[in-house]
Amino acid sequence: MCVILFSCKSTSNNYKIEKRPTPEIEKAYYQDWASGIKGGGAGYSVYLFFKENTNITIEGIYFKNKYSKIKFQGKNKYQAFVKNNENLEKSNMDDTEPIKKEDKLEKIPFELKGNEAVISYIENEQKRFMKITLNKNENMDLPM
Repeated sequence: MCVILFSCKSTSNNYKIEKRPTPEIEKAYYQDWASGIKGGGAGYSVYLFFKENTNITIEGIYFKNKYSKIKFQGKNKYQAFVKNNENLEKSNMDDTEPIKKEDKLEKIPFELKGNEAVISYIENEQKRFMKITLNKNENMDLPM
């Protein structure tokens, strides 16, 4: 008789939130955005300002049931654009009946409430996660 045992690594361990993450955030906020074109999309612009740390690489953010890559904007500043399912309506030729794309919530590996977000980063060649709360910035920048 032969018995074979397999051990699978739990996916919950792959997405463990760090209790004491290395990156320190000085400021973090988001703003709503919407395309000026009907059907052009909408979402959130996320702004992150970290204290200096050269030993990490910031990768992405989970926010409002979506994931987006984070882009480096120079000297400890990062930005992400998280799309939502708003402003996706497109009309028929005669503009009488709107056609709306189906709203879908992505399955993300974290349970987030309100303005909570999770940032993924690489430290010592290991992917890590830190949870933060984003403040909503109500100031609207209007184009000139």
